[in-house]
Amino acid sequence: AQNQGALWATYFILAINVAVFVVMVGAIGSIDFSTHDVLAWGGDYGPAVFQGGEYWRLLTSTYVHFYPLHIGSNMLCLLIWGAVVERRIGGWWFALLYTVSGVAASFASVLYHPDVVGAGASGAIAGALGMMFAIRIRGEKSISLGNLIGNVGINIMFAFVEPQIDWMAHLAGLLAGVVLGLLPSVRTPRLL
Repeated sequence: AQNQGALWATYFILAINVAVFVVMVGAIGSIDFSTHDVLAWGGDYGPAVFQGGEYWRLLTSTYVHFYPLHIGSNMLCLLIWGAVVERRIGGWWFALLYTVSGVAASFASVLYHPDVVGAGASGAIAGALGMMFAIRIRGEKSISLGNLIGNVGINIMFAFVEPQIDWMAHLAGLLAGVVLGLLPSVRTPRLL
């Protein structure tokens, strides 16, 4: 049976993302933020990370967003995919998944295009999708392969239709989720 407990990690991560956005709106006085604003609030940027030694940006950037649709779409995916994954691996593992996938996504992003200010939870959330693939690979059939492929397809489509989407961050987050999900120490209730 699956763990039907409260989704505390998903809700906590969502609350931090929304709180940061609301505080930014109050401090900046706008709902759309410039790259300067996002950088000031913890966005990632190659020179700041590599030359400035501000490696913390690889994590903080996963809690900063540029505009309402950016945070809205990310938080919707977090709720949907987070619920599926957290119920299977538990809150602590999900918090670790978000963090590791987010840092991997940010790192890939600043390596791929170091002169672009990046931010957003999508790379970290892609880790949840990667975890679902890993859970499926490990034998849990309740996660539909067709649904997974469809979700990845939608992500790929949006990454090429919307030039602001960082497909490299999505790919790195997805791969980090798969790798974490294949670790023997990650257990899902159906696989115990």
